Formats: sequence, structure tokens, C-alpha cells
Amino acid sequence: MTNGQVMARGQGLRRLDFGAFSAAARGRAAAVALTAAMAGPLAGGPALAAPPVGIQVVTGTIDFGAAEGSEERNASLTLLENFPAAPALVYLDLNIAPAVADPNAAEKKLDFGVTIYGADGKPLDAVPCALGASQMIDRGNRAMSIQAGAIYPHILLDVEFVGPAEAPYNALSCDYAPALPGEVALRLTGFFVVQNTTVPTARGVRLVPFIPPMAEALEALGKSHADP
Repeated sequence: MTNGQVMARGQGLRRLDFGAFSAAARGRAAAVALTAAMAGPLAGGPALAAPPVGIQVVTGTIDFGAAEGSEERNASLTLLENFPAAPALVYLDLNIAPAVADPNAAEKKLDFGVTIYGADGKPLDAVPCALGASQMIDRGNRAMSIQAGAIYPHILLDVEFVGPAEAPYNALSCDYAPALPGEVALRLTGFFVVQNTTVPTARGVRLVPFIPPMAEALEALGKSHADP
């Protein structure tokens, strides 16, 4: 599967008020609501059981360092233009390739186009991914905002983070990427409920973590890992 392509099945979501819940609780509530809505009325009567919820597998790269008109830039644009909208459950395997402010500088300054918010809700000074790094990022961070306007100005992605017990499949890491000028990519993986939000002049997307049933998790992980 190429960048930006998705595999999908199933849709439908009842409107809930998630404001009073934690990120994990809102993720569970949304996933349950999506499952219930998919059941629908059977032969005019109430639904007796919910069928398995479909999980879209979304893989690709947002490359802030790619030149205008390049294959990498076009793939990034396609991914953002076709990013799933609510109601949806997704397994996301997303690489964010940074732009390099001055490739010839002694110390390369990497711009990942994101803001990470720590446990106190305050933005970190910088993405903790150094040149050529390969490491996990602290799972105590609260959220991340992806500002993709340099590539596609009509979407804003907000990602919520919870602890490993509440989202064991989810992770944020610095991955060594020798083919990139910065030799590192920011990688986001995990299962999320897609929620639409109101943002002036753009489509706001909020990604809330949830834990899928084991069978569906394995199926989604298998599809993702099968990608070239």
C-alpha cells in the first residue's frame, strides 16, 4: 500500500458529549458508540448485537523537507487531503520528516511542524529528536499538534496521549532515517478514535486513543507491517 492509501470497513457514530471525560475514557466511549451505531435496527426492530467495528489502517509520511512538486511532497499532500474524518477508528503509522533550516550549518536545526505538550500542558521547547537519533519519547506527554499548513493548509491534526496501561499499542518515537537530510523522523503509531473539531478555515481532527479488541488489533497491525 502506498502513502496516503487506507483500507476501511464500517462507519456510523452517535453524537456524545466528551467534554467531561479523560482522553482514554472519551476514546472508549466513542469506540463503544461507534460499535452500537453500526449495529443499526434489524428488520425494523432494535439491534440485538453489534458487529465488529472496522479499523482503517492509515500509513504514510508527512515530509516537511520535500521540495515543492516532488513525489514525496505530493504523497504528503495526498495523505493529508484524504485523512479519515469522523466517524472512524484508525490504526495510524505516521512518519513526520522534518525540514532542515540550513543543511550546511554546523548544527542543523530541524523543524518537524509539530508542537508537543508536556504533562503540565505546556508546550515543549523543541521536539526531543536530535540528528540521527533513535529513541522512544516520554509517554507522559499530554498531546501533540501537527501544523501541516506548509503542505496542506486545510487540516489541523491534534493527537491526545495517555499512559501505556490505557493505550498499550500507542507510541511516539524518534526513528533513525539516514535517507533524510536530518537523518531522523518523528514516528507516531497507535489506535485512535477520529473526532471532528471546529477550526476556522480548516478541518480540525482530534485523535483520541482507544484499545481495540485483540483480534482487530492484530489484523490492523498485520496490515500496517505488510506495507513496503
